[in-house]
Amino acid sequence: MLLGSGNYTRIRTRMLTLSQIKPKLILAVPVLVVLFVVFTLVAIFTSGKKTPAPSAIPQSSINPQVLIPPKQTTETKTQDIKQIRDKIIASQIAQDKGDIILFTSPAYRIIYVPTPDIFFVMITKDPQTSRDASQKWFLDFGLNQDNLCTLPVRFVINDFQLKKQFPDFNPLPDNCSP
Repeated sequence: MLLGSGNYTRIRTRMLTLSQIKPKLILAVPVLVVLFVVFTLVAIFTSGKKTPAPSAIPQSSINPQVLIPPKQTTETKTQDIKQIRDKIIASQIAQDKGDIILFTSPAYRIIYVPTPDIFFVMITKDPQTSRDASQKWFLDFGLNQDNLCTLPVRFVINDFQLKKQFPDFNPLPDNCSP
């Protein structure tokens, strides 16, 4: 009789075969997937930033001397700008695939793109002169320099060689901060 032959059969009977594990895996995988999805959704919905309630602002930090301008003045100013904006858009000379062409010259082209609601000045020659002339074009409608920042107007050099010559070209109108 061999020593240890009885131990081998006891160990062999305790081992699980793949056919025994497979039914357990079929049940475990969907359960794990569902748990993962639930935990992920809970983490997403509970990770939102919580803003402090208005009552959490200490009353001592509010200055009672500050005057809030009347809403009519602000609304009137924005209404004037909206009217001028509509007047500018109405001055279209053509359309190109949904974009409204407002002005064309050999040095620059002004277009309005309705979807993002933005005015682009496409510069093809001498960026500074074209920038100044196109800003004057907008100002002639009755806007001031600050209105160009909020209209919004953006400048784009439309020529590759000019882009290389003016790598630090600012796309914003004069006196506008990013």
